Amino acid sequence: FRNGTDITAEPSIKQYTNQILNITVSYQEAASPYKHVSNAIVDINGSGISEVFNEFGTNYSVLIDTTDLNQGANFLTIYARKDKYEPQTILLTIEIIQIETNLTLYIDGTDITDVPSITQYTNQSLNITVSYQEAASPYNHVSGATVEINGSGISELLYEAFNNYSVLINTTDLNLGANFLTIYAHKDNYEPQMIFLTIEIIRIETNLTLYLNGAEKTVVPSITLYTNQSLNITVSYREFEIPYKHVSGAIVDINGSGISELLYEAFNNYSVLINTANLNIGANFLTIYARKDKYEPQT
Repeated sequence: FRNGTDITAEPSIKQYTNQILNITVSYQEAASPYKHVSNAIVDINGSGISEVFNEFGTNYSVLIDTTDLNQGANFLTIYARKDKYEPQTILLTIEIIQIETNLTLYIDGTDITDVPSITQYTNQSLNITVSYQEAASPYNHVSGATVEINGSGISELLYEAFNNYSVLINTTDLNLGANFLTIYAHKDNYEPQMIFLTIEIIRIETNLTLYLNGAEKTVVPSITLYTNQSLNITVSYREFEIPYKHVSGAIVDINGSGISELLYEAFNNYSVLINTANLNIGANFLTIYARKDKYEPQT
């Protein structure tokens, strides 16, 4: 009997690991009235198991923790005997299968398991959280698992907290464009799970505002001056999204009509002072170019 069910005709069962299995045998005389054979020795051996059954009433029973068995097929022999009685043997096969699991993926708190792909700006923090649970109700959390994320230069362990596994990464560590990462959750005796996550990193959108001698000239970037005058050229290079952060550490230069100058950063702007004596009489066409890695360049 397995947990009270007669399996004598087909002594083979499948069982998840980490469960208690009650194995009971009835050892009786073959002739009516089928008397119980008391005080017999009944044991079970094989696959690292060696246990003696205890006699309870008219049966012999033993409890087996399936954690003590191997993954896959386990072949065990139940042997009952007593002096002057015919011994009996049953060959029992117990197949230990992995506990079925589910893996759910959250990015910054949003479930994206069905479509594990996101688009993100560079230089942002990204919270990657997974829920690794048993597939059957009550969906127990699989504790003590190893959960890792790898790909595109990232190799991190997710840390367990509050029945989840999480890691915080900065998108600066990823490449511009598509990044393909693998999240792999596994634990002995549990079904492993894998999610392929795509993170597309895009440049941070920017704006460039032009000031000539303090007057904004972005819409109509043109000015008329006499020769031998000072011209203050200032640009504001900022992120497009609120709060419009200044892009620090950028390279901003101006070129054309014999001019080639870097604009220097000060007070959240980039500026240069040129003398119109260095320009040609008539129209001069100059290009201001602002750029920084992982930011949208502006001209």
